Amino acid sequence: MKTFNLLFVLLLLSIALNAQTDWSKVDFAEKYDLEIKIKGKSAKALVNDKTFIADYVVSQATTMKGSEKTATNAVYSEVDLIGIDQEKFQAMVNKSYKQLSELLLGIGLNLTNGEDLLNSNYAQKKISKASKLEFVGNTGNEPAKTGKMKITNGMILGYPAIAVTRDISFPPTNVNRYASNNNISAGLFYQNMAKKEKFNLITIHYYVSFATFEGGKGYKNISLSTNPVMAVTVSTMIYTTDMGWVPLYFKKMPVWAGVQWSEGVFKTDDNKSAAEFFGLARSGEYVIKANSERYINELESIILKIQKDMVEHLSNELK
Repeated sequence: MKTFNLLFVLLLLSIALNAQTDWSKVDFAEKYDLEIKIKGKSAKALVNDKTFIADYVVSQATTMKGSEKTATNAVYSEVDLIGIDQEKFQAMVNKSYKQLSELLLGIGLNLTNGEDLLNSNYAQKKISKASKLEFVGNTGNEPAKTGKMKITNGMILGYPAIAVTRDISFPPTNVNRYASNNNISAGLFYQNMAKKEKFNLITIHYYVSFATFEGGKGYKNISLSTNPVMAVTVSTMIYTTDMGWVPLYFKKMPVWAGVQWSEGVFKTDDNKSAAEFFGLARSGEYVIKANSERYINELESIILKIQKDMVEHLSNELK
């Protein structure tokens, strides 16, 4: 009887650990410690002036690399994500962007689609002096872009969990965008537009990674295991017409989601086959195969609730 009870408890524990979180019931502001404080002038600007979602992006890691080292030895593991449907991922990004727009309108912001901003004198000058790190215009029908780590970096900047060496970034389709990926000058890029043309600008960037690496060091050797996981973080900023800036910062991110989306970790020696993820060639020693529907549904649930809680607290700050 005792053995049966123990097995029953272990079964319940296993079910609990593997149960998918109902993200709609999570208070992200409280659980992940949302920090947002708006000064009086910035609050007044958000109430009175036009606001534009200048940049909205969901970046999904596609290749990650982990390592375990000692003074005399090192083990590396590189893993690709496969199995995600690109069109459905893009549709999820479009839905999330639409929800954010509706939420901001719902709290009384004077939201513009950006057509007036792109036609402004300042934007037209930016268009005429286009930079590789800047985007001023409409995103079009196929806006997703792939990225790689720079030679000088060990990972793509922005991701909180382990080294992401390749990713793909999704803005919404057919929306106006005024964006900069220059880590040095981005602040002035947005602030100058906000001041000169009287638009409050909102930028929001999600980073999603899919694996963790667990290392072990023995007397004679070291080991490294690759495990599926979903880690989500978000970077959000508001630039106001008074040259102010308002960070919306979750101190305790990333959000660690479940692994129910994973259909397994597989070793692969075939580096030439087309990957099942966005048509990219595989590069890693391993692949994690995702159930596309489960992966996208869980990510969508997380993003929608993050945005709902952020806008609710923004509204409270404006009262």
